[in-house]
Amino acid sequence: METIPPRRLGLGIGLGLVSVLLAGATLAGFRLAKAPISPLTLLWIVIPLVGLPLCAAMIYRLHGLVTARYYVDRERFALRWGSAWEEVPLSAVTGLHPLSEGTLETYPPLGLWWPGCIVGERKDPVLGRVEYFATRTENMMVLTTGKRNLVISPPQPEAFFRAFVEASRMGSLEPVQGGSYRPTLFVAELWSDRLARALVIAGAAAALSLLGFLVFRIPGLPSKVPFGFNVEGMPDPMVPPTRLLLLPLILGLCWSLDLILGAWMYRSVGSRVLAYVTWSGAILAGVLVWGAVGFLLGAS
Repeated sequence: METIPPRRLGLGIGLGLVSVLLAGATLAGFRLAKAPISPLTLLWIVIPLVGLPLCAAMIYRLHGLVTARYYVDRERFALRWGSAWEEVPLSAVTGLHPLSEGTLETYPPLGLWWPGCIVGERKDPVLGRVEYFATRTENMMVLTTGKRNLVISPPQPEAFFRAFVEASRMGSLEPVQGGSYRPTLFVAELWSDRLARALVIAGAAAALSLLGFLVFRIPGLPSKVPFGFNVEGMPDPMVPPTRLLLLPLILGLCWSLDLILGAWMYRSVGSRVLAYVTWSGAILAGVLVWGAVGFLLGAS
């Protein structure tokens, strides 16, 4: 039996929030390009710096919703939620019951979840580790395996429970080993790699240091500075100095894309060299942009 949890609410709210974040980052970019230096300049800088990474994280959560599935057959219970998956032999399941029968909290602690996308983890003093892979609080069910608990939300809890009971009575023909995977384990593995960590931090430092340098330098610049060079090598066009703040923001966006692409490559041991090369690209881009800023300021 395969079932898909209700996800219309979660997708609607998630897409709406992503749209708001993207619109805010776009507006901030336009304001940085045209507005003079003022106390609001810091706000226009912070909005894309915070909003774009948050937007990427929410898109990842939406990917989890789109791929969410629960499976039950005579061999196992399985769950897929984005990059996370779980497979439990039915013989290892010690309980399946509505959440209302216990004292477990309906939601995980503070984290990146919203109504319709209830994903997270908590430590319960009685039940132990609890992981949430649900989309609604009504008719939540708790599947227990030893000290681990999965909170799920099948669309028809009664039918799901009957399918589970029937599968358990049928018995297993080919016992499965079971297993699980969580993206957090991959992040920990990546962060423990010294070379990967150094490349990622260096790329971020290039963008952040350039931003700090320009914020400190812009108040002392003329009212117009060059933002490029024409075919004859002369500074052109002349723009307000705040337009230069777009350069570290663009550099930060390039770093974010390199980080995501490199992380995707890093999952396979055979392509980790390509991941290192990809992350090095963000450092190279930082060097080039720093050099361009030096030329532009020298010509102003």
